[in-house]
Amino acid sequence: GWLFLDTKKKPVSKFLHSIDKYSKRKRLKIAEEIRQIEENRLKKEELKIIRSAKELMMSELNGVRNAIFVKVSSVKSISIQRISQKKQEIEKEVFDNCELKIKEFTKSDKYKERLVKSINVASKILGSFMKIFSREQDIQNLNSFSEKFEICVSNKIKRGGLLFSANGMVLDDTFDTSIQIQKNTFSERYFSDLL
Repeated sequence: GWLFLDTKKKPVSKFLHSIDKYSKRKRLKIAEEIRQIEENRLKKEELKIIRSAKELMMSELNGVRNAIFVKVSSVKSISIQRISQKKQEIEKEVFDNCELKIKEFTKSDKYKERLVKSINVASKILGSFMKIFSREQDIQNLNSFSEKFEICVSNKIKRGGLLFSANGMVLDDTFDTSIQIQKNTFSERYFSDLL
């Protein structure tokens, strides 16, 4: 299928840009907190390891090396778990906030304007024989297009936006797909350098 996203000063683009800025700020703050926690934890563990090493050095040098390896691995494992948990918390917070913003936006006049622009762009690409799929609550916003296009309700569109189909081509301008794309790349984009 085809994915159509218009990046020309649309409210969704501004919205995704603000999510991006918000996520970057949160990521930097969390990364700094995690580094500080890791440094403190590593310093404490290092002191314990040094004490253990002095006691065991005379009798079992190999045992000390194994103990150090196990303790460092344990600290790293705990840190990785905490980072992963923090990433999930941030992602949930960002996308919960995103859901609220989308709900607010779909109640505005700008959303109605966005639907009209979306239809105009899609009709230039797909022609006048296209089908338009929307949420049930958006049907009243599309009444003026019902004589020109076939308009259908889609239960797959939960958040808003439109889906267009003609001649085996599909253009997806739904918030559902935009959010899913953002979710799929969120961790890689903002947290790939933490581990």
